[in-house]
Amino acid sequence: MPEQGMVHENESTTGVSCGCFPSRQKAPKKTKWKRHRKKKLQFLKPASKRNEYHDAQDDLDKMTGISSGRTNRDESYSEASASLYFFDAVETPLEEDEYPPVFTTAIQHPKPRVTLEDPKTMLHHAPNSPLAEVDYNDDDEYPYDEDHLLTKDGPIESHSSGSQRFEKISRRPTLEHAKALSGPRVPQSEKGFPGGLTVAELEECQKFLRGLKLLDPGVMNQVYSFRDVEEEPYTICRWLRATKFKADDILQRLAENQAMFEKAQANDFYPKPDETIGAPVSVFLTQYPFLPIGSARNGCPVNYFMAGKINPEGIWSMTTVDQLEGFFWWSFMWKMKAEVRKAQEQDPDFVRMEGINILDLKGLSSSALSSETMDVIKLSSKVADFFPETLHCMLILNAPGFFSFSWGLIKKFIDPRTAARIQVFSSETKGIEALKGLIETSEIPEDYGGGNISTHDAFAKQAANPALLRQEVELIHVKRAKTTKSKNVWNLQKDESMSVSVYSRSVSGAKIVAQLNGQAVSSSSASSEVVQCQWQPAGENHGGTKPLPVCVELATINGPGMVTMEVQDLDNAQRAHNGMSRGYFLVVGDVTKSLS
Repeated sequence: MPEQGMVHENESTTGVSCGCFPSRQKAPKKTKWKRHRKKKLQFLKPASKRNEYHDAQDDLDKMTGISSGRTNRDESYSEASASLYFFDAVETPLEEDEYPPVFTTAIQHPKPRVTLEDPKTMLHHAPNSPLAEVDYNDDDEYPYDEDHLLTKDGPIESHSSGSQRFEKISRRPTLEHAKALSGPRVPQSEKGFPGGLTVAELEECQKFLRGLKLLDPGVMNQVYSFRDVEEEPYTICRWLRATKFKADDILQRLAENQAMFEKAQANDFYPKPDETIGAPVSVFLTQYPFLPIGSARNGCPVNYFMAGKINPEGIWSMTTVDQLEGFFWWSFMWKMKAEVRKAQEQDPDFVRMEGINILDLKGLSSSALSSETMDVIKLSSKVADFFPETLHCMLILNAPGFFSFSWGLIKKFIDPRTAARIQVFSSETKGIEALKGLIETSEIPEDYGGGNISTHDAFAKQAANPALLRQEVELIHVKRAKTTKSKNVWNLQKDESMSVSVYSRSVSGAKIVAQLNGQAVSSSSASSEVVQCQWQPAGENHGGTKPLPVCVELATINGPGMVTMEVQDLDNAQRAHNGMSRGYFLVVGDVTKSLS
């Protein structure tokens, strides 16, 4: 399709509403509109002389001679629906956005098929049957292959090589892609989605596809990283929505990010998170409580992050910032796709690679927002750049007073379009109301006023290791040259055994003793160990050395009895290490059936 034909939308959207269409405002009058179809240019009257609102459908009707049967203004745009706003939240004025996020609250009814095989069906308000009856010229005909559109290959077992479906995608002509963009299998009502594109947006999609073939072939793996769960038209539009349909911008971004993507791809996007983190995921989740629970009304999986219960020192006792990068890749490439696959099992027409995040700041302290925490936010945002437009919306609940300042800093590290999807609530009542507007009560966790499993039980279930009866975890802090005992007392039954491990990056060593009924454990294995970080050169930019976490297998304890831990700081840190982390020890007790 030639690049010279451009279409200008004579409308803009303001505000975001719940399940409602964005309100419309008149745009300044244009003197001439230029559209093309089938390689022909046609000049139409200014929109103001045809009807009050310019609509791409009117142009299509004029060029094809086929009436779509639509009125000048869709009946669904009522004054009442246009005035509804979904959230009662802290609002920050945003710059004008042609593609504002629209929060949907229900699964939409299936619409006429839209597919890259037929560009007309990708356009805004493309009718179902009339345009399907329009004949193409001989040079516009393309072979139709159902395998190009559907994701029937199943989950990708390894990302080191492309699937059969990916090989088909890479061989498709650009204009064949355009047909699918015009008519996806399940159209969406929002702007910028397959089936709702303007001619100008469709041209940018084609420009993107042509430019993609000029880049390194490996870049296509970056674009189609969700190919086993996401159909191609939605992939292309998702990438272009991130730059408001500016093909050159997204092509440059892909080229710049390719080296980081290839590094992760070489590791198959870290399919074994336990090895990547350096500790079991079940232990990691006790310090970094983030997991999916239920689904929203629109089918999107819902993730809950209990940020108020995050333990930065516990996290850094077992892993590093570099290791967390692998965890974030795993979260997108393996965990998120598994959740989307569940949504597609419930609704075959679920085509949006999006999730809803609930961030609960209840109990959050300002000390948790350390420089290392900000480094993690930067890193997670960088990895998220490879998966644009995957956040449907985020609710931040129970925001403390100091968070307004921190939020201003955090927003600098995330994409502005992503920030526009985030609503902040300091009032718990209003936050819960917003939550119930997005999610059915039966899907909301019990501790948020719903009928689903509580977040505590959900985390316990998520962290459950089938090889264990249970897992006990406590972060112990000991002051300099002092001795302290664990706050928790773990009860072992007669037929139970506990293997105790300790994670730490403390620059000062500590003698840790496992006790049963108040007495040091005496066994063939050591009942007390000195636990201290290991050291690694930090590089030219940091100078000196930096502490790295270690894991020490402390003892094996057989029941019955009450298990406690005693930690004595040895105060052996060097003066050069003042200011580094010290005195934090993450103790993990894995309980199994006793062999004896």
